[in-house]
Amino acid sequence: QAFSRAFEDVFGEADAFCGETFIGRTDPGVLHATVVRLRGDRPTDAEEARFYEHYLGHLEHELATTDRYRVLPGVPTILEGLAARPDCVLGLVTGNVRRGAYMKLALGGLDRFFPFGGFGSDDGDRPSLTRIAAERAADAAGGPVDAVVLGDSPLDAAAARANGLPIVLVA
Repeated sequence: QAFSRAFEDVFGEADAFCGETFIGRTDPGVLHATVVRLRGDRPTDAEEARFYEHYLGHLEHELATTDRYRVLPGVPTILEGLAARPDCVLGLVTGNVRRGAYMKLALGGLDRFFPFGGFGSDDGDRPSLTRIAAERAADAAGGPVDAVVLGDSPLDAAAARANGLPIVLVA
């Protein structure tokens, strides 16, 4: 809803994402593909900056008023256990822009577990942001890591494979 409202604010098109899937895609990828589909060219840098400003404002409102957000049972316990291990670093690989990702995680108190990541705001290409997250994991660990990607879409699997990383897919 926040994405749709921001798109209408900036580009004047209501319901631009009807029939679109966001699963496994990056925020910039969805935005660019939609602008190209509707008007034949990519958004300008200024349009994109305005879009994300509006999007993050709408997202803040959506998160403050939603009754649909939930943290699945057991997730905090698993994250606490992993974060406590000296041989484990946790990071994100998400197509969400960085600030949006952390806003969503903060609602459930999960943001504290993920000090770094690869975000849609780093790169609109899923394999590239997966590589960025793996590089940041090595930086956080102070050396090479055996990274494993946990994902929920075929695009997550493709990005992991493109970087030679193992993947665990969850439903």
